[in-house]
Amino acid sequence: PDVFDEVISFRQKDLYSRQEHNKTLSRLVNLGAFRFVRNNFEELPASGDTGILNAYYYLYSNKRRNLRLETTGKTSSANLAGVEVNLNWRNRNMFRGAEQLMLKLYSGFDLQFAGQNKGYNIYHICVEGSLAWPKMVPFHFISRGSFVPYTRLLVSNEWQRRQRLYTVNTFKTAYSWAWRPDLRREHSFSPLQVTFVDNNNVSEEYLQQIAKDSSLARVIEEQLIIGPEYSFIYNNTLDAKKANGIYFRGYANLSNNVIGAIQGADADNNLKKILSVPYSQFIKLENELRYYRKLSRINEARQWVTRLNIGVGIPWGNSKQLPYIKQFFTGGANSNRAFRVRSVGPGAYKPDVTPDGFIPDLVGDIKIEMNTEFRAKLFSIVHGAAFIDAGNIWLFNENPAYPNGNFSSDFLNELAVGGGIGLRFDIAGIFMIRLDFGVPLRKPSLSEGDRWVIDHIRLGKSSWRRDNIITNLAVGLPF
Repeated sequence: PDVFDEVISFRQKDLYSRQEHNKTLSRLVNLGAFRFVRNNFEELPASGDTGILNAYYYLYSNKRRNLRLETTGKTSSANLAGVEVNLNWRNRNMFRGAEQLMLKLYSGFDLQFAGQNKGYNIYHICVEGSLAWPKMVPFHFISRGSFVPYTRLLVSNEWQRRQRLYTVNTFKTAYSWAWRPDLRREHSFSPLQVTFVDNNNVSEEYLQQIAKDSSLARVIEEQLIIGPEYSFIYNNTLDAKKANGIYFRGYANLSNNVIGAIQGADADNNLKKILSVPYSQFIKLENELRYYRKLSRINEARQWVTRLNIGVGIPWGNSKQLPYIKQFFTGGANSNRAFRVRSVGPGAYKPDVTPDGFIPDLVGDIKIEMNTEFRAKLFSIVHGAAFIDAGNIWLFNENPAYPNGNFSSDFLNELAVGGGIGLRFDIAGIFMIRLDFGVPLRKPSLSEGDRWVIDHIRLGKSSWRRDNIITNLAVGLPF
């Protein structure tokens, strides 16, 4: 009863409002407990016209419990192909207040079928549980909009084995609130989020790689991240009548800044620990802005889309860099599509790897990405695109292991640039399969005067095509 009291916006003696009418229906649907919702207003039985209405709501319940099995096949530009199996169990009315309990078990593998890292396969298994309440717990907050606010408690543990290298175990718990004032704006705030990363079973081969490149030791360090997280989304692209659309996402993540400041933590001279584990201390900010421009009123699929993504991580006190799992990367199907995922940067750094050696993932504390793309429908379910991507990552502080990897005033000269074309197959308007072909136009790891490689393009040469044309297969649009 208390749930209905909060989501039904009409009260006795209220004046009828079409807006409140629709708001209540929307809230009941958003609870997730009902498959169908409808209502009816009937005039109060009387000899004359009273102007008083009785409101009736007819609710058809979803199945309270649900078990779902999913399988997923995937591939990436880093020559990884794999399979994942997800088993999900849901209770939509756990404590008879529309609380949703979700238990997940998913496992899979990614095989490195080609390239220098062939044989370094990845296996993982994860257990996750979450409980969501349709209100702001412990506050008595009633949204004035059409969307029900939610409180969510999440606990998860993921085990991942990088074959021939190491094993990573990641434990995460978070308590968060999510609310939407209207259709365009969305907020998510986690006042407390804890992530603990533990690594073991490190191979002799990886230890030898660390001896050559000491920065690889960061991947297998224990990490403890404790702090709040907040994100805000503004999106007006759902209005079909608008020729211009804007999408903005702002994100902030803090870790141990208060306790680090109180303890006077210093990564060089006074390293502090919690439960015998050195904790991470940082401020991480990220902003993404997209602009959508429709180029035809008749063909809405013909549009020009531009994206700018800037992320800045500031490690201080107990940390010299962001923890590995929080650092930025570029390259891949939704980033700079002319480069393989995690293969660019930081800055003008070029990894020195033997032909049969392991190529590490390249990550940084600062990221700048820019994308522009023209989209159009070609025929039937086939759409086409032409795009140019640019971006890179950098380190906030200098690191001798990554020469030329820190951020400087010369950052524009260190952008990786790529271009290409793509085909998209719109399956009944439900989902889209995307195939993008990217070609590097500028490589920041080369000498300063040789970074533009447009004049090196040799489409008729098979060896050039094998080394330079990057194929990205994905589901959905990149942005």
